[in-house]
Amino acid sequence: MKILTLVGLFVLLTTSPVTNCIPGQFKTQPIPHYFPVPVSGSNLGFGPNFGFLALAVIIFFILLGSSSPKCPSGYTLYSTECIRFCYKVHSQVCKSWSDARADCKAQGADLLEPDECSFPIFQGLTFQNGAKCADFWLGAFRQPPSNNYTTVRGRMISDIFPFWGPGQPSRGNQECTEIANELQFRMNDDVCTELAGYFCQKFI
Repeated sequence: MKILTLVGLFVLLTTSPVTNCIPGQFKTQPIPHYFPVPVSGSNLGFGPNFGFLALAVIIFFILLGSSSPKCPSGYTLYSTECIRFCYKVHSQVCKSWSDARADCKAQGADLLEPDECSFPIFQGLTFQNGAKCADFWLGAFRQPPSNNYTTVRGRMISDIFPFWGPGQPSRGNQECTEIANELQFRMNDDVCTELAGYFCQKFI
């Protein structure tokens, strides 16, 4: 859709008619060409719509550049039909849930929220060779006495959320969510002071 918009703008600007004002009448004619042409009395000149062409080129590249999302250094773009954000995997230093979230927020991000759109990102990414952390914190938790899990942005996660591992959530003193290796990359609730890797998420 963005590409079609840019192309449409380019065509509109470069094919706009020129109106020649003649005493007593107006005459509108299409632009005959888009390239520099000689002007009477000069060896070098430009066609009547050269200004339109130059403006179109400038706007085209400005819009093209602004339509390309850019992630901060160290972050990777994740984009689907239903969500788009930048993420960074921390697999070499394991932290508690609160310390992991504090580190993400110091980067202008937050722990990655689990949902149907973002969950496929964990498949094949979290448990690569060389990772020092077996599990990875997610951006969802509960605050007792409530039994409800919510994301860091306040969205509730039900017990029938399809990415919970078998028998999860177990609650008790387990109040923070993670991606668990032992549950075959499914979601688990765990004690928040346990050490794990984490994903930082930054929306763009």
